[in-house]
Amino acid sequence: MRSKVLLILMIVIPVTVFFVFGAAAGVYYIINRSTDEVPDSSSVYVYTVDKEFGELNQRYAKARGIEPIDDTALITYETVPEISKMDEVKSLFIFDDAAFTEFCERINSGDTLKAAIPYDAYVFYGDPSGMRSVFGIEISHNPRLPNSKYVVFRISKEKVEQVSEEPDYFLYYEYDPETWDEFNKKLSNYLVEEDAISDVSMLITTKNKSDAGNLQMELMHCYPASNYCSAEFSKAWAESYNKEIRSRILIAGLITAIPLIGVETLLGVLRKPRKKAD
Repeated sequence: MRSKVLLILMIVIPVTVFFVFGAAAGVYYIINRSTDEVPDSSSVYVYTVDKEFGELNQRYAKARGIEPIDDTALITYETVPEISKMDEVKSLFIFDDAAFTEFCERINSGDTLKAAIPYDAYVFYGDPSGMRSVFGIEISHNPRLPNSKYVVFRISKEKVEQVSEEPDYFLYYEYDPETWDEFNKKLSNYLVEEDAISDVSMLITTKNKSDAGNLQMELMHCYPASNYCSAEFSKAWAESYNKEIRSRILIAGLITAIPLIGVETLLGVLRKPRKKAD
């Protein structure tokens, strides 16, 4: 009888432990794993928050084996011309603080105006760009201006709607060496007049879809103190983070297995028939 009870315990205990651990591990993974959506775009969005080689960038750099040149380097208006010359870069769209401020002032005064935003900056990067919080509506893939890179909104104090019309304002300046000095001068005058600070918020489009990964890695290598959002960054970060979660579960499983093996060994010893004394 005693032997049967011990045998049952040897079966029930590991089954129960495996079931409980498996259920707990599954719930832990589901709750903690990264489910960030990977942007369906070959562009890269640059924004400025941390101004240091922070935890997010460190994880990405480690996942891709990137050693930054200078941990403190970040993208500024002075470095924009350098970035425009990178092999993978097609276009740069830089958020125009001066145009945005003027646009908002006119809306607040009662005007109805149309504003253009690069399509990717709104659809895929609406959160880091801040554009989704400004306009606050879901958009369709159409209407878009024919052969345009932009989505256009008509906005007043009462209403925001997507339209297929020529805008009154382009809230992002498209980099052009011929007009860059003019843009910089306009921005500098605005910052002085408003006693404001402006950090780079910029959409970078690539020449080919296959260029996106190389561009993101190059940007991280050269400017690790800036913040980024891209398909490459999101995918690599999520893979690294989820791998770490799985490693934690594996370690917890090994730790759990050690006392379980001990208990099973003890039960096995207790099941052995005792030798009768002579």
